Amino acid sequence: MESAMHTTRLTTLLLAGLATLGVARTAPALTPAPDLPPGTFHELRITSVTALTVAQQITQPSVCANANTCLHNEVRLGVSIDFAAGRIAIDGRSPEDELGNPVLPNQPGAILFNTQSGPAEMRFAPPCENPDGCVGGEALYIGTIDQGGNIFFPSLGLDFNLFGVSPVSRFRAPMGTGASTDAADPGVIAQGEPLNFATGAVHLAGVDFIPAPIVGTTLQLDRIRGTLVPVPIPPVEVKALLTCQTAIGKAASVFVIGRFKQSSRLLFPDRGGGCEAEVRR
Repeated sequence: MESAMHTTRLTTLLLAGLATLGVARTAPALTPAPDLPPGTFHELRITSVTALTVAQQITQPSVCANANTCLHNEVRLGVSIDFAAGRIAIDGRSPEDELGNPVLPNQPGAILFNTQSGPAEMRFAPPCENPDGCVGGEALYIGTIDQGGNIFFPSLGLDFNLFGVSPVSRFRAPMGTGASTDAADPGVIAQGEPLNFATGAVHLAGVDFIPAPIVGTTLQLDRIRGTLVPVPIPPVEVKALLTCQTAIGKAASVFVIGRFKQSSRLLFPDRGGGCEAEVRR
């Protein structure tokens, strides 16, 4: 009897251990850096970063769901947003993957991906607005944001280092949710998408004329796609709140004001400037 009880207990512990191993690991929430500009704190969970070298017409992803191409499904950065000041800041100094592992440059867990010319590393680099170049700095990007979800950064730094091949591709151009181009070829347009207040999805795009390995100096179009968590909520004027008081009073309703309908899942103003409400279950 004692032997049977011992076996049962051992089996129970083994099953409990297997169940523990089967639980998906959840990354701890990011914390804001002490020098991050004030505002509400969010995580930018990047699910796709692509670099299109116009001369090659090849788009290479460095963050993606394809395990044969990318090592990371997601890269997370800290973000602060102050709608009153119209400011957004992205902190690229301490990126982490979806499991909470650091993905710092020149480390085993760096943001690596494959190209037709060999393995490459992507790293977040300091911004630079000086056409003659900059020295030093950190990967902290300060930009603008409005209540329509339009975002703009005067410079966002992305380095692509093809191991053993010079030079390093140094992208330093403006990036945002609107359209942008480069004077070297105005016909190449980078078009992003405004922040979606229903899902938190955001798409930044920019184009830069850079020295690149293999092909030489060329245009490079970069895109960053991801989600802001939690979803930012723009401030609402008191007058708008009073106008929509009845709609807001509904249980579990949420309120978003703007000139355009953001999503069928969110509240949106009607054509007459009033408010329509939807209960989110």
